[in-house]
Amino acid sequence: AARAEIFACTSNSEVRVFADDAGNFALPIRTIAGPATGILECYGLALDNWHNELWVTTQSTISVFRATDNGDVAPLRTIAAPGFAVALALDLEADEIYV
Repeated sequence: AARAEIFACTSNSEVRVFADDAGNFALPIRTIAGPATGILECYGLALDNWHNELWVTTQSTISVFRATDNGDVAPLRTIAAPGFAVALALDLEADEIYV
């Protein structure tokens, strides 16, 4: 809400970003997708407005992008998932991630 955007994870390996007032059949205002992203079967998202980062889970990785990224961009950093990563949560006060 702080960004006035809605982030959506899709099963076809992409993250779609919509305006916060998007209605049915709205087109995304930008998309993070492509080989450089490493996003395969996107499952979960967490937005960190404090650091301007978007965390994305896939079957085997947790990737971090700039919240403003668009297109086929490489993640800022990637963590190998300890198993099948399907969801995550951020604790910004403790500087921790839960997978």
